Amino acid sequence: MRPRRSVANRTVAGVLAVLAVVLIALTATTMTLATRVVETQLQDRLDEVWQRTAGFLSEGRDDRDIDRLEPPEGSPEAPDPLGAPGVPLDSVTLVIDAQGNLDAGHLTVEGETGTMSDADAAALEALAAQMEPGTTERVELSTGRYLVRAAAVERSDQIETLVVGVSSAEADTTVATLLSVQVAGGVVALLAVGGLGWWWTRRALTPLSQVADAAVEAAEAPMSVGAVALQQHRVPAELEQRRDEIGDVGSALNTLIDSVDTALSARNDSERRLREFVADASHELRTPLAAMRGYAEMLQLSEPLSPSGRDQLKRVMLQSGRMSDLVESLLLLARLDAAEQPEQLEQSATRAVPRRKQVDLGELVVDAAMDAHAAARSTTEGSTGLGLAIVRSVAQAHGGDVVVETRPGRTAFTVTLPTGNSYLKE
Repeated sequence: MRPRRSVANRTVAGVLAVLAVVLIALTATTMTLATRVVETQLQDRLDEVWQRTAGFLSEGRDDRDIDRLEPPEGSPEAPDPLGAPGVPLDSVTLVIDAQGNLDAGHLTVEGETGTMSDADAAALEALAAQMEPGTTERVELSTGRYLVRAAAVERSDQIETLVVGVSSAEADTTVATLLSVQVAGGVVALLAVGGLGWWWTRRALTPLSQVADAAVEAAEAPMSVGAVALQQHRVPAELEQRRDEIGDVGSALNTLIDSVDTALSARNDSERRLREFVADASHELRTPLAAMRGYAEMLQLSEPLSPSGRDQLKRVMLQSGRMSDLVESLLLLARLDAAEQPEQLEQSATRAVPRRKQVDLGELVVDAAMDAHAAARSTTEGSTGLGLAIVRSVAQAHGGDVVVETRPGRTAFTVTLPTGNSYLKE
């Protein structure tokens, strides 16, 4: 048997799954656009710094169009590229002259000009050798991550390679912060939607639970025999209004209960009429049977009969006696059945244990066993065949039952009676 799964839980899980997909798609789109914007800003910043540095390196001053400038007169050597105006903190530069000499520098976050490690300078040199003119690359140095651009510049009538890198720490931090905010916001949104969605779904399904409870109570009502009151198990009027799906279910359940109740009422009426017919017929048959037996006995005592006549008269008296016993048994069954109906109706309406009186269980068991033995006899021994039905009616009236187990060579009658205090109280 598969475990029971709540509709509310499945509904909330489905909503959360859809929301999670939407949030993931939204986060991915936002991060893609944000990363492009940040990368574009970082690229523009690098281009501006590279232009300033290249102009300062060539002419000793800031200029955006270095191709039309001439080296300043009387300049023994070009200045340090990191001294160019507008160079941001945490930038790196590398100048490779025609002889392959390296002049590397690092402008720290404190604004001081420092040297670059040999490993970092070698990494920038190798990267510059691989880069195409006008392209940029990211590189990881010991001082952090940088976006680097390398190109040839003219200094002192020599073509040198200038490598300029700006730190990407701020851009990376911006992207990481945005991602953290997106993820945290998504988690909070999922938790909020999950909690509120579960509460709202449970609240919306509460009427459906009430309809289900009404259906369970109606199904548990004893409908096998006797009068059954199902109208008390109807769904309340406010839950059968066909305004939504729950109202449709409530209306359908009430319609079903009405149909079953009508069918049970028809069955009970049919059984009642049958009981009344059996009782009336049995009562009406008692008088002619008694008269028949009386006339037979008077004829036996007052008239001389031949041996064959006495034998025939004896058979008439025997069969009339059996017929009288059958009528009495039918009348007793009808009375027992009629006596059980009000009690069954009260039990169905109140769903309580019917009131019982104290009885001698030992005597009842002995009597039931003797009646069961009488019911098991063949018709040749004068049994009406209704003894077992009478015994079972008596046992059921006391909360018990009679079970018959038959196999070749053996027939067993088991009479079961309750011994709990609930059946012995006044």
